[in-house]
Parts: sequence; structure tokens; C-alpha cells
Amino acid sequence: MYHIPNDHRAIHSANTIYDSLITEMESSLLVDLTVSKVISHCNVSRATFYRLFDNLMDVITWKCNEIMQTTIDITREIDAHTFKDSSDIFFEQWSHNRQLLVQLERNNMLTILWTLHQDYYQQISDLILKSYHLDTIQKEMLASTLAGIIPIVFKVWVNHPELTKAQLFVYLRHTLKTMNNLLNV
Repeated sequence: MYHIPNDHRAIHSANTIYDSLITEMESSLLVDLTVSKVISHCNVSRATFYRLFDNLMDVITWKCNEIMQTTIDITREIDAHTFKDSSDIFFEQWSHNRQLLVQLERNNMLTILWTLHQDYYQQISDLILKSYHLDTIQKEMLASTLAGIIPIVFKVWVNHPELTKAQLFVYLRHTLKTMNNLLNV
């Protein structure tokens, strides 16, 4: 588990390690990388690495959690009322971290996004589903379904970089409507 205090130097070191890891992942799979190789390019000591992270996967997990928390904070701040508004914020945040998505897909690790959504399930439900009158089980089912779809949506986005966020949302909406039609047959 990562251990990043709310301290400017620690956060800077964590971001430096993350940037080096993503750079290294462009030419090597995560399973083939070592802490020594990653930190050799970023002027961060081995002791600092292990003070902040337990392993390289922690670096990825930390960054994904940071992106998700930023997304939730922005959604809460602007009081997004629709699924479209929330999705725009979500895709905007991930578009700033597209290289991470590319490397997650390349390393067959997009399932981390499902786990991430499960970890943030309650906050997501409270924000996105607050205007819908759903019982607890319906909210859980909907949030889990969306969590399961997100890795697939990002895989498509990585494989078709020409798609804009708006086009991606249209495909997502169309897919959900098709699923609804399949269930209503």
C-alpha cells in the first residue's frame, strides 16, 4: 500500500517516480521492471521510493486513486447533476492521463479500473445517482455495471485514439441503450 503524506516534497517525489515508471513502461512491461530501473532515471533514492510505495504496482494504484479522487472532488464542486456531466468530468480527468491508460491496456491491467470503481462505489453512487430514485440494490447493481463497463470503454478509447470524449460518450450511451433493448426482448 502506498504511504504518501500530504507534503509537497513527498507528492513531488511520488509524481517523479510515477513519470519515470510510465516512461519505462513504454519500452518494458511492468512485470519486467524493477524499482532500481525506475528510480535510476528520476533522481529519487531507493529509500524514498520505499518510504512512499511498497512496490511498482503501488505507484499505479496511487495515481489511479489520485485521478479518481480528483474526479469526485470536481464533480462534487460543480455539483454535476446528470450522468453526462459526471461522465464529461471523468473522461476529462482520464484524458489528462491517457498515457497511463495506454500502459494499463498494454500490460493487460485495465481491470484495476473496475477495482477502483468498487473502492469508490459509495461516493460515486452518492454523486452520480443522487437524482435517481433507486433503492440500495439498484444503486449497487448500476454502479457495479458501470464499473464493469469502464475498462472496456477505456480499451476502445486506447485502441481508437481518434475518438473524442464526446464520441466515446455517444458510443457508451448507445451501448447502454442496446443492453437495455436486449433485456427488454
